[in-house]
Order: sequence, then structure tokens, then C-alpha cells
Amino acid sequence: YASDVTIKNSFSAGSVTSTGSYVGGFIGRFDGDQKLLIENCHSTATVQGKQYSGGFVGYMAQTGSKTLTVTKCYATGNLTATDTYTGGFIGYINASNPNLNVENCYAHGNVSGAKKQRSGGFIGGVEQNVTVNCCYSMGDMDPLGPMAGGFIGAARNWPSKHADYDDEAVLNIKVTNSIAWPSKVTSSASSGQWSSSPMIAV
Repeated sequence: YASDVTIKNSFSAGSVTSTGSYVGGFIGRFDGDQKLLIENCHSTATVQGKQYSGGFVGYMAQTGSKTLTVTKCYATGNLTATDTYTGGFIGYINASNPNLNVENCYAHGNVSGAKKQRSGGFIGGVEQNVTVNCCYSMGDMDPLGPMAGGFIGAARNWPSKHADYDDEAVLNIKVTNSIAWPSKVTSSASSGQWSSSPMIAV
């Protein structure tokens, strides 16, 4: 866990392997009411994990009002995960206030192995109050479960009792000037399940 941190001009390499959750090539987990700036950093590490796994950050949540920014960063390592929220750059991201920004970042690694929901070439799941600008992903996605997106797997807020997946729960998610270039997105979604997409699945 980190608190009020600036990280610049840093990198990670090699491999990160875990049988647990919150696994990232650069940062495994960041959450709370802390200020964080990550700038000009990258990871070339291959990543293997369970839930909340990302090529750069596994889990990122802002629960207060301070600013959290990831800018000019990238991840190129391949990612293999076995559970939900799997992303080539970030596995899961969420904020209580609109102060969480990801900009000028990219992911090149392939994403595979996540048989369950919410996998993305860039972000596995985005819940609320997040802005993504000028970012892209190029990794392939194969084989994956339902809600697999070339860029984002799931972009919406899941209520505490989300059996109905109320569309009104979507809150302040902005994706601008961003694109995905996967050569393939393979999903096990079947009739009656959530779909998959070259950009954002749902």
C-alpha cells in the first residue's frame, strides 16, 4: 500500500507470478484517499495472477477527493489470469470522485486465460469517475470468458446488489481519443450472456 506518492522515470522487468489477487507488473494494488502520480514509467514484466490482475497495475481505487493520475506509462508484458478483472494495463479501476485520470498510456501485451467475466486489452473493469484519454492497446485476447473487450471489458458501476445490472448505475466514465488494435478477441460468451467487443464489451 502507498500513501501520497510520486513515481517517475521508473520501470519493472522480469516476471510476476502469484496464485492470489491484486497482481500487477508495476503496482499490485493502490487504494484509499491518497494522492498518487505515476509518470514516465513502464513494465515489460510478464504477469500471472488470479483476480484483479494487470500488466501495469492490478487494482486501483480512489476512495477520497485527492487526485490520482497515471500518465505517459506503458506495459508490454503478456498477462495470464484465471478470474475476473483482467487488463493488459489495469485490471480494475474506480474512484469516488472525478479525480482519477489515465492519459497517454498504452498496453502491448496479450491477455489470456481469464475464463470469467471482465477482461480488457487495456482495462478489465471500470466502475465510476474515471477518465481515460489518448490511450491504446494492441494485445490479442484469447481465450477469455464473457465481457471481453479489446480495450475495456466492462465500463459501468456495479451496485452492491447488482442482479439487475441497472443502466442508471453508470457514473461519469469518459473514454476519449483512445483505440484498440487487437488482431483477435476470443470469448466464451454464449447466448444469453454478456457480449464481447473489439473496443468495450459492456
